[in-house]
Amino acid sequence: SINDRFGHEVGDRVLVTVAQRLSACTRGGDRLCRWGGEEFLVAAPDLSEQQALDMAERLRELVSSAPVTVDGGERIPVSVSIGFAPWPLFEGGALLPWLLTLRLADQALYLAKDAGRDTWAGYWGGAWPAGRDQAGLAQSLTRELPGLLREGVLRLRRPS
Repeated sequence: SINDRFGHEVGDRVLVTVAQRLSACTRGGDRLCRWGGEEFLVAAPDLSEQQALDMAERLRELVSSAPVTVDGGERIPVSVSIGFAPWPLFEGGALLPWLLTLRLADQALYLAKDAGRDTWAGYWGGAWPAGRDQAGLAQSLTRELPGLLREGVLRLRRPS
């Protein structure tokens, strides 16, 4: 919508500012990249669940803390919706492909957008239950998601 209203040059400037704000929240070993269009991906290894929640809130807050001022003094409000999931998703096993974890993070992103934007949501896996079959989980995780959430194998995290 920024491109449509202000033009691509201003849209690009807003994307650069958002990238700078996101980068300011990352640690030395984290990776930030533009994932396409107006989406960014942050790979932040070795975060605990609480650290991931804190990081999502810091990223959200920093991006939306101030409008982006462009030529002519126009102030453009920006916000971010964040979806996240850890990789590996589960403790002690069930090492799923990282693209599946990315798909879960994308589903969480849509939950954040549906909640009104300028927020975050994420999935976090716990210990994989003994005896539960891991075969084929990558193929059926989306179908299994409601059951995994009910069983507490996977948790949906949102701001309180």
